[in-house]
Amino acid sequence: ELDLLAEGGRFQAINRLHVPVPHRNLVLLSLALSWASTLGCSQLAIGLNRDDFGKDEEFEAAGAVRYTTGTRAFTDRFRALANVVAPEVEVALPQAELSKPEVIRLGADLGVPLHLTYSCMRGRERHCGTCIQCRARREAFVSAGVEEGGDVYET
Repeated sequence: ELDLLAEGGRFQAINRLHVPVPHRNLVLLSLALSWASTLGCSQLAIGLNRDDFGKDEEFEAAGAVRYTTGTRAFTDRFRALANVVAPEVEVALPQAELSKPEVIRLGADLGVPLHLTYSCMRGRERHCGTCIQCRARREAFVSAGVEEGGDVYET
C-alpha cells in the first residue's frame, strides 16, 4: 500500500527548498549595524558582488520572490541610513565591482577553503548540483578556472 502522506514527508525532508525571506538583507544588516556600533567597530562589510545586483530582475522574471535588498538602490539607501544612525560605522561593499568568478579567484588566491562555502537552495547537507544557485556556482568555478575541491555535490 502506498502512503502518499509518508512519501510526501520523505520528499520534503530530502528536498527542503531554501525559501528566501523577503527583505532579509534589511533585517540582517540592521542587526549587524547595531551590533557593530555596540562593539565599536569602524566597518560593516556586505558580501554582495556585481552578479548579485542583477538577481532581482532575474527573480522577478521567473515569478520568484523578489530580491530587492540585493540591489544597488537598496545598498545605497542602507548606507545613507547607516550614516545617519551610526556614522562611526562605514558600510562597505568590497566585492561590489567583482563578478562571482572574480570573487572565487580572489578567495582561492587568499587560501579560503571554498569547498566549505554553501550556495544550494535545497538546504541539504551537500549541494544538490541542479538548482539555479548550484548551476550558477558550478559555472562560476569553471569560469574562474578554480577547482572546488572536496565532494560538494550530490550529483
